Amino acid sequence: MSADTSSTPTFSSHRPIHDVASIMAYGVSGTKGQIAFQVVDASHPLPVGLSWTPKSFIATGTSQDASSVKNSGGLLGNVQMHNVSASGRYVKFYDKATTPTSSDTPVLRFYLPPSTSPPPIEGPYQFLNGIQFRITAGQADNDTTNATAGDVIVNVGYN
Repeated sequence: MSADTSSTPTFSSHRPIHDVASIMAYGVSGTKGQIAFQVVDASHPLPVGLSWTPKSFIATGTSQDASSVKNSGGLLGNVQMHNVSASGRYVKFYDKATTPTSSDTPVLRFYLPPSTSPPPIEGPYQFLNGIQFRITAGQADNDTTNATAGDVIVNVGYN
Protein backbone atom coordinates (compact mmCIF):
# COMPACT_ATOMS: atom_id res chain seq x y z
CA MET A 1 0.00 0.00 0.00
CA SER A 2 1.44 3.38 -0.93
CA ALA A 3 0.59 6.71 0.62
CA ASP A 4 -1.28 9.30 -1.39
CA THR A 5 1.13 12.22 -1.70
CA SER A 6 -0.86 14.24 -4.24
CA SER A 7 -1.54 16.99 -1.70
CA THR A 8 1.85 16.75 0.06
CA PRO A 9 4.12 19.73 -0.69
CA THR A 10 7.43 18.77 -2.27
CA PHE A 11 10.70 20.49 -3.14
CA SER A 12 12.61 20.09 -6.40
CA SER A 13 14.25 16.97 -5.00
CA HIS A 14 10.79 15.33 -5.17
CA ARG A 15 11.13 14.27 -1.55
CA PRO A 16 7.79 14.76 0.25
CA ILE A 17 8.21 16.68 3.47
CA HIS A 18 6.36 14.15 5.60
CA ASP A 19 9.11 14.46 8.22
CA VAL A 20 8.09 18.06 9.03
CA ALA A 21 4.71 16.90 10.33
CA SER A 22 6.28 14.16 12.44
CA ILE A 23 8.84 16.59 13.83
CA MET A 24 6.08 19.08 14.70
CA ALA A 25 4.32 16.34 16.65
CA TYR A 26 7.29 16.29 19.01
CA GLY A 27 7.22 20.03 19.69
CA VAL A 28 9.82 21.48 17.30
CA SER A 29 9.25 24.86 15.78
CA GLY A 30 11.33 27.13 13.62
CA THR A 31 11.20 30.70 12.46
CA LYS A 32 10.97 31.06 8.72
CA GLY A 33 13.87 33.08 7.39
CA GLN A 34 16.16 32.45 10.35
CA ILE A 35 16.94 28.87 9.43
CA ALA A 36 16.93 27.28 6.00
CA PHE A 37 15.59 23.76 5.63
CA GLN A 38 17.66 21.91 3.07
CA VAL A 39 16.04 18.89 1.46
CA VAL A 40 18.38 16.23 0.13
CA ASP A 41 17.43 13.90 -2.71
CA ALA A 42 15.74 10.83 -1.17
CA SER A 43 18.08 8.49 -3.06
CA HIS A 44 21.14 10.11 -1.42
CA PRO A 45 21.05 10.40 2.38
CA LEU A 46 23.74 13.13 2.25
CA PRO A 47 25.05 15.43 -0.45
CA VAL A 48 27.98 13.83 -2.25
CA GLY A 49 31.15 13.99 -0.15
CA LEU A 50 29.39 15.14 3.06
CA SER A 51 29.69 13.27 6.33
CA TRP A 52 28.53 14.05 9.87
CA THR A 53 30.79 14.65 12.85
CA PRO A 54 29.20 13.19 15.99
CA LYS A 55 29.11 15.10 19.27
CA SER A 56 27.41 14.14 22.54
CA PHE A 57 26.28 16.30 25.47
CA ILE A 58 24.89 15.45 28.91
CA ALA A 59 23.05 18.07 30.98
CA THR A 60 25.29 19.45 33.74
CA GLY A 61 22.58 21.37 35.57
CA THR A 62 24.39 24.72 35.25
CA SER A 63 24.01 27.81 33.03
CA GLN A 64 21.04 26.28 31.19
CA ASP A 65 23.57 23.89 29.69
CA ALA A 66 24.45 26.42 27.00
CA SER A 67 26.56 24.40 24.59
CA SER A 68 28.44 24.92 21.36
CA VAL A 69 28.24 22.39 18.58
CA LYS A 70 30.06 24.59 16.05
CA ASN A 71 31.17 28.26 16.21
CA SER A 72 30.75 28.87 12.48
CA GLY A 73 28.12 28.16 9.84
CA GLY A 74 27.29 24.56 9.13
CA LEU A 75 24.69 21.84 8.82
CA LEU A 76 22.94 20.10 11.67
CA GLY A 77 22.41 16.63 10.24
CA ASN A 78 20.58 14.81 12.98
CA VAL A 79 19.62 15.15 16.62
CA GLN A 80 18.84 12.36 19.04
CA MET A 81 17.71 13.27 22.56
CA HIS A 82 16.76 11.41 25.73
CA ASN A 83 15.09 12.76 28.87
CA VAL A 84 15.37 10.61 32.02
CA SER A 85 13.60 13.17 34.23
CA ALA A 86 10.06 12.75 35.54
CA SER A 87 9.48 16.31 34.21
CA GLY A 88 9.53 17.65 30.66
CA ARG A 89 12.67 19.41 29.38
CA TYR A 90 13.36 21.77 26.46
CA VAL A 91 16.27 21.83 24.01
CA LYS A 92 16.56 25.09 22.06
CA PHE A 93 18.92 25.54 19.08
CA TYR A 94 20.40 28.89 18.05
CA ASP A 95 21.96 30.13 14.80
CA LYS A 96 24.86 32.08 16.29
CA ALA A 97 28.64 31.87 16.63
CA THR A 98 28.78 32.30 20.41
CA THR A 99 27.26 30.45 23.35
CA PRO A 100 23.55 31.35 23.66
CA THR A 101 21.95 33.11 26.61
CA SER A 102 18.37 33.53 27.76
CA SER A 103 18.16 36.82 25.81
CA ASP A 104 18.69 35.05 22.45
CA THR A 105 15.88 33.70 20.28
CA PRO A 106 16.08 30.03 19.29
CA VAL A 107 15.49 28.91 15.71
CA LEU A 108 14.46 25.36 16.73
CA ARG A 109 12.69 24.31 19.92
CA PHE A 110 12.23 20.72 21.07
CA TYR A 111 10.04 19.56 23.95
CA LEU A 112 11.17 16.32 25.58
CA PRO A 113 8.29 14.69 27.47
CA PRO A 114 9.12 13.04 30.82
CA SER A 115 11.16 9.83 30.65
CA THR A 116 11.19 9.57 26.86
CA SER A 117 13.39 9.36 23.81
CA PRO A 118 11.54 10.92 20.85
CA PRO A 119 12.48 9.62 17.39
CA PRO A 120 15.69 11.16 15.99
CA ILE A 121 15.27 14.44 14.12
CA GLU A 122 16.79 14.23 10.65
CA GLY A 123 18.11 17.27 8.79
CA PRO A 124 20.09 18.67 7.35
CA TYR A 125 19.25 22.10 8.74
CA GLN A 126 21.49 24.95 7.68
CA PHE A 127 22.84 27.32 10.35
CA LEU A 128 24.52 30.37 8.81
CA ASN A 129 26.46 31.63 11.86
CA GLY A 130 27.02 28.67 14.18
CA ILE A 131 25.22 25.77 15.87
CA GLN A 132 24.50 26.30 19.58
CA PHE A 133 21.87 25.05 22.02
CA ARG A 134 20.55 25.35 25.58
CA ILE A 135 18.72 22.83 27.77
CA THR A 136 16.10 24.28 30.13
CA ALA A 137 13.30 23.09 32.37
CA GLY A 138 10.93 25.82 31.10
CA GLN A 139 9.34 26.50 27.73
CA ALA A 140 9.82 30.29 27.47
CA ASP A 141 12.67 31.41 25.21
CA ASN A 142 14.11 33.45 28.09
CA ASP A 143 13.74 30.65 30.67
CA THR A 144 16.77 30.22 32.94
CA THR A 145 15.60 27.17 34.91
CA ASN A 146 18.38 24.59 34.79
CA ALA A 147 17.66 20.95 34.06
CA THR A 148 19.08 18.63 36.71
CA ALA A 149 22.53 17.20 35.96
CA GLY A 150 22.22 14.02 33.94
CA ASP A 151 18.54 14.59 33.01
CA VAL A 152 19.06 15.09 29.27
CA ILE A 153 21.39 13.55 26.70
CA VAL A 154 21.74 15.28 23.31
CA ASN A 155 23.60 13.57 20.45
CA VAL A 156 24.12 15.51 17.22
CA GLY A 157 25.68 14.93 13.84
CA TYR A 158 26.95 18.09 12.17
CA ASN A 159 29.20 19.34 9.41
